[in-house]
Amino acid sequence: MSVTNKVSVYIFTIVFILTCVFVVHTVFSKVATFELIEKAQVQVIKNVYDGFPQTVYSIIDKYHRNFVNNKELMQAFKDGKRGLFASFGQNIFNQFSEEADRLRVNIHVHNKNGLTFYRFHKPEYFGDSLIEVRPMIKKVFTEKKVVKGFEIGKSGLFQRVAYTIFDQNEFLGIIEFGVDINYFSSKINSITNIKTSLLIKHEYIKDFNDFFYYFKVDDKYMVFNNDPELFAKLNEMSLDNRYYTVGKKYYSTMKGFPLKNFNGENIGEFLFILDRTELMHWIFNYVIKVAVLFFISLIIIYYIVRNKIKPMVSDVENNYLEANRELERINKDLEKRVEIMIEKNRQNEELMHSRNKLADMGRMINALAHHWRQPLNALGLYVQDVTENVKEGNVSDEYIDEFRKESMGMIKQLSSTIDDFRSFFKSESSDDPEFEIIHRVINILRLMKSQLDNNYISLDVSCTCDNSTFECGENLNEPECLCTKYLIKGYKTEFKQVILSIINNSIDAIIDNRKAGAITNGELKFRVIADSNMINLLISDNGGGISASVAGNIFDPYFSTKQEGKGAGLGLYNAKVIIEQQFGGEINFKNTDVGAEFIISIPTARRPS
Repeated sequence: MSVTNKVSVYIFTIVFILTCVFVVHTVFSKVATFELIEKAQVQVIKNVYDGFPQTVYSIIDKYHRNFVNNKELMQAFKDGKRGLFASFGQNIFNQFSEEADRLRVNIHVHNKNGLTFYRFHKPEYFGDSLIEVRPMIKKVFTEKKVVKGFEIGKSGLFQRVAYTIFDQNEFLGIIEFGVDINYFSSKINSITNIKTSLLIKHEYIKDFNDFFYYFKVDDKYMVFNNDPELFAKLNEMSLDNRYYTVGKKYYSTMKGFPLKNFNGENIGEFLFILDRTELMHWIFNYVIKVAVLFFISLIIIYYIVRNKIKPMVSDVENNYLEANRELERINKDLEKRVEIMIEKNRQNEELMHSRNKLADMGRMINALAHHWRQPLNALGLYVQDVTENVKEGNVSDEYIDEFRKESMGMIKQLSSTIDDFRSFFKSESSDDPEFEIIHRVINILRLMKSQLDNNYISLDVSCTCDNSTFECGENLNEPECLCTKYLIKGYKTEFKQVILSIINNSIDAIIDNRKAGAITNGELKFRVIADSNMINLLISDNGGGISASVAGNIFDPYFSTKQEGKGAGLGLYNAKVIIEQQFGGEINFKNTDVGAEFIISIPTARRPS
């Protein structure tokens, strides 16, 4: 894909993402606004739901006082004069109905025998008893006290209050006031324009066969609603849903408002329907407008990219291609230079390694010279002694035999030393790269023993395994422990070179420390600690330690703490490279109270069986 096309795709993608972000943000903001409105509606419903019963009770209580305080009215009731009672009470009933928005209300008076004395809502029906039909009436006659609450009767669901009528202590009957449940629905609609319905459980209306209801919903019956057509359509879709679409209108439901009767029993629940059409239409229209604007924007952007940006991008692309070709040429040149530098560094590394080995060989030759001095002096004394005895004629066969034995022993010792020296620097094959540490350490120390003795440096060699420590003694005998069985993987010659470098540094440090007057005799200690995973070699001296100012550089190439001409600064650097790269281990150091201690840790290649 060309750069121009990539730029076009990037621009279109950015515009699309920004448009989507803007649309989502705007829609969510609008939805949040409508949700706030809906929450306000819900709060209104809750307030009306919580406060409505007490409002109705206050209205009923007012008209009850009007009745009982009307002496003519109450006297007509005592005398059983229905006509006179009706003429006095009709005006109160009309006022009661007016305050209830002319919805269904009733005032029903029962005499002390439980018979209907007068129904203001149905004056033609009287003389019947509802004690066995209506539980609320039965409760009042039984307990002789006021009862209030919701009750279902033959006329429907009403919120009622039944008062007892007493003349002093004589029970005369009861008077009940009722307001149709539709009064609650009308109050909700007048405030929020929310569709309202009431679902009543079947067992509470099954005895009223002529009771009007709309339809059944599960185990409940919808006994009233303020939009029969809407609720009928919603019921066809199932009133258990949360959201509905009816034609071009959108609705959501609200539940969780129980209705309890006068006995405190849960007899049903209110169901409210909220109209969300305005929100959904706004979202739909808004998305269409944004889509149109988006496509118009794409057309404009396409024109701009095609006629304005494309030439500019083409120039940039050409410059980019030219710069890229130049960069490739430079990279190839750099690669060649890097290869040359790598080869030079490799050769320098080999040269440093060779120089270090030559320096170590010089040290070993010096150690060899110290090792030969005593046997050569002894041979010289033997030769002088034989010469004198020959002159004096004191030579016997026994004397010659003893001379031969002593001289040959010293010659063998010198030859053995030469063999040890040759094996120290002998090249190794890669067929058998595993060896044990303690044997190699002792082999080096035997070669260095004379030099160490001449510099008054004592040796202390031990190994620890299986929680036991074994000393090698002054004769550097190999210990009888499992340390001799733990093997590491690598070349013995390289390992010997590491040990030799550390020993030589320790000898120089001890000599300098003795010259400074800090010590009289030198000490060099070797500790081999072996376990199943790691072999640790600890080499410590009393040479005064390493200064903190140079401690971080002692493993750097060409860094030396010795005087100029006495050290190339490669010994410890090579030691670190060998231990880490060839043995996969670590080499570190720390200062002790009297000197320095080097810790070499190498993974175990083979454990003793």
